[in-house]
Amino acid sequence: MRLFVLFAAAMPLAAQCAFTFVPSTSTGVSVPAAGGSGTIAVTTNPPTCAWEYGANDSWITVGISGQGTLVAGNQSIQYTVAANLSPVSRQSAIVITDGVNYYSIPVTQQATSCTLTLPTTTADTVVGGGYGTFQVQTACYWNVYGISQTWITVPTTTSGTGSGSVNYSLTANPCVASRSGTIIVQMGSLTPTSAVLLPTSSFVVTEDGSNSNLAISPTSAALPAAGGTGTIQVTTGNSCSWGGVYSTASWITLSSQGAGNGSGVLGYTVVANTSTARTGTIAIGPQTFTITQAAAPPPSPQVNAVLNAASYATSVTAVAPGEIVALFGANMGPATGVGLQLNPDGKSVSTTLGGTQVLFDGVAAPLTFARADQVNAVVPFGVSGSTKIQVAYQTATSTAVTMSVQAAAPGIFTLDGDGIGNGAILNQDYSINGKSAPAAIGSIVQIFCTGGGATNPATADGAITTAANTLVQQPVTVTIGGLNATVKYAGGAPGAIAGAVQINAVVPAGVTPGSSVPVVVQIGNWQSQPNVTVSVTTAAP
Repeated sequence: MRLFVLFAAAMPLAAQCAFTFVPSTSTGVSVPAAGGSGTIAVTTNPPTCAWEYGANDSWITVGISGQGTLVAGNQSIQYTVAANLSPVSRQSAIVITDGVNYYSIPVTQQATSCTLTLPTTTADTVVGGGYGTFQVQTACYWNVYGISQTWITVPTTTSGTGSGSVNYSLTANPCVASRSGTIIVQMGSLTPTSAVLLPTSSFVVTEDGSNSNLAISPTSAALPAAGGTGTIQVTTGNSCSWGGVYSTASWITLSSQGAGNGSGVLGYTVVANTSTARTGTIAIGPQTFTITQAAAPPPSPQVNAVLNAASYATSVTAVAPGEIVALFGANMGPATGVGLQLNPDGKSVSTTLGGTQVLFDGVAAPLTFARADQVNAVVPFGVSGSTKIQVAYQTATSTAVTMSVQAAAPGIFTLDGDGIGNGAILNQDYSINGKSAPAAIGSIVQIFCTGGGATNPATADGAITTAANTLVQQPVTVTIGGLNATVKYAGGAPGAIAGAVQINAVVPAGVTPGSSVPVVVQIGNWQSQPNVTVSVTTAAP
């Protein structure tokens, strides 16, 4: 209030004046919210006293008709109070002074009954942000009192009297999750205030998120059966939550560096695999990281014994070229046995059965049977001196077993397959020799064995013998009942795999007939196993 600038020169005797006011300084003026007018009677003593008047706030207008604010004597001040557009009562004063003394006539105006309504209280916005507006309906003053999030902005002078609108802008959402913020509109003041609790209304803005706001690199990993560790780079907006982070497999565990909010690194550990190949995932919010782990390698094959597949003699320490051998051990092949298989040419036997191979000095041998605990193979004809024998199954290979190589290692096949008892022998009429079908003295029997050694002409490994035209190189003798039998043929067995030996011998005269007559085959310096028999009768062949 700028008053009384003239009193310094015009009122030297002001201290001698007395004033009376109606209404008085103690009662003051009370005005309804709608505003109004009135007068204040000023009486001076003496009646020539000069004085000046004014109002403390712009919502009060004061004046004396036809005069300025500097007057003398008895006068009436007219005042007008504007409507109060606030739900809060307000106070001010009309001030009178004689230059020395100041007198205040209080002016109190009642609060108005106001309402503030937002026709729309929410809005949804796309992830890229943008601009928006909402309406304010009121007959009073209003202003934007506050904004709950920094990504929402409004013009700094957003306020008004009566209905209006609020414009706002939103920055792009860098997160996967949507986000919400609030614009608070306050009623009753043109400038935000917290000194008086004024009614407010809230406008809520929701901004969409996007799955593309979170990226991972790499997106997959392949680990060996032994397991291992790795990291995933997660890229997203500052302070943005990754959302749910978890592993779908118990064999994958998570650790993190700065995980959960903003860009960071997620670590993982994969335990060793003891079973088949497997796949698991790590969920990182909307993204999926896939881990594939190789199957556990099969246990290494173990070779415990290498025996002649016909005699099963356990005291031998050597093998012969072309000998059919039986390897005993563990983890050497499939649980269910796989029998001999021909190659596509139909003329030779496969060197792989059920994922199993038998290696002699690294050379795969023909196989006739493969199972976890037993594998039957034909020693390659090219071995000499000594040989290192290994079994390979799937991806694992056994420790090598070293055995000497000798020219022959005869073993007679038996009907029971255990290396003792009635031999695998055919009579002259191709019937199977036995108690019910003995061989006559003087007849020819066919004795089947293995371990004959090299042949003449040489035989290819795994070949199927097509005719009786490959002979055992070493000298061959046969005794039946202790007597020498005339050998008619000793060589490859037609229709069988190379390494199977057929010996045709005549049952000698003088043999004592019986159902268990001993039979022994000698090839070179090596004899077949004992306790193999043939049934002999005196009947004419």
